[in-house]
Amino acid sequence: MSNNIVSLIANLRKNNVSNNCNNTDFDSITIDQAYNIQKEVIRSLGHEVIGWKLGGTNIKTRNTFNVEELYWGPIFDGNITDKPLELTLKRGEVEVAFKLNSNIDNLDHKICANDLALYIDSVALSVEFPWSVFNSFGSAGVLALISDCCASGQCFVGEAIAFDEFSGFSKMTISVDGEAIESCTTDNLVDGVYSTVCDFINMSDEKGFSLSGGQWVFTGGLSSCKMYDSGDVVEITCDSLADITFQVK
Repeated sequence: MSNNIVSLIANLRKNNVSNNCNNTDFDSITIDQAYNIQKEVIRSLGHEVIGWKLGGTNIKTRNTFNVEELYWGPIFDGNITDKPLELTLKRGEVEVAFKLNSNIDNLDHKICANDLALYIDSVALSVEFPWSVFNSFGSAGVLALISDCCASGQCFVGEAIAFDEFSGFSKMTISVDGEAIESCTTDNLVDGVYSTVCDFINMSDEKGFSLSGGQWVFTGGLSSCKMYDSGDVVEITCDSLADITFQVK
């Protein structure tokens, strides 16, 4: 059954098409098996992993998917950009992104928040634009989401600052065509921004994922995931990270 799910997801992603989730395919698998499916999908697609997107880091997504801890998926080569004209997706949420340095390549023990300076190079404001092969996750919920690379789409990153220049707290305001529509902070992360990144590093190692220097880690949504209209000019201002602006195609 797992091989069928791998083939389904990989083929849909290769062809950039989505389909309804067949919940029956997920009835008998566990979260660990869903991560193994994800690994096989990554291998089947053959794309370099240049980042990781986290989910289940805020109350809303934990309630939606009935989970008590974060989950994650890969961001593939070509899908992280700092050029607004390269954005193709219209539904996005504000996040903070942390760039891993080469020390992460040889990590062989659990770390705590105080250790992060050893493994993080820089920090940037970001927007994550999810895309899934499943139009709806149905009752399969997080099992389908994890299997499908945590709805891996695109990520937009702003100008980065050194990790030791980051205060650990950020407040953002999202405006569309000059009108503020939402404010959010890093406090929206259930476990706080540093513990969230730390938990991901430890949990991904436990489940046999390899992290590499140069990869970005996106924290999960600080804002709601909003569908923007074509032509919208979106500006996200931040008190501790460089602002970002993009126009929706």
